[in-house]
Amino acid sequence: MNWQVVVTSAVVAAAVTGIINAVTQAMERRARRREILLAKAAELAVAQNQTITQMAAKSEEGATVRDVAVLTCAYYRELGKMLDSNKPVELEREERTRLGR
Repeated sequence: MNWQVVVTSAVVAAAVTGIINAVTQAMERRARRREILLAKAAELAVAQNQTITQMAAKSEEGATVRDVAVLTCAYYRELGKMLDSNKPVELEREERTRLGR
C-alpha cells in the first residue's frame, strides 16, 4: 500500500473527527446554557410568588399570584434576551405593555 494514501487517510480522518467534536461541543454548550436558563427562570418565578405571598400576608390585603409556568416562561425569555444583548431588560415595563396596563 502506498504510504501517501495512508497519511492522507489519517489526515482526513483527523480533520473529520475534529469537526465533529467541535460541532458536538457547541451543541452541548448551547443545551447546557438553555438548561441553566430554565433552572434560574424557575427559581426566580418561585421566589417572586413567595415574595408576593409574604407581602400579602403581612399587609393583610389580597394579592394576585401568577402561575409559576407563565412566570418561568417570561423569565426564561427575558434572561435569554439579557444574555444575548449583554444589557439588563426591564421586565416590569415590558410585561405591563404586553398586558395593556
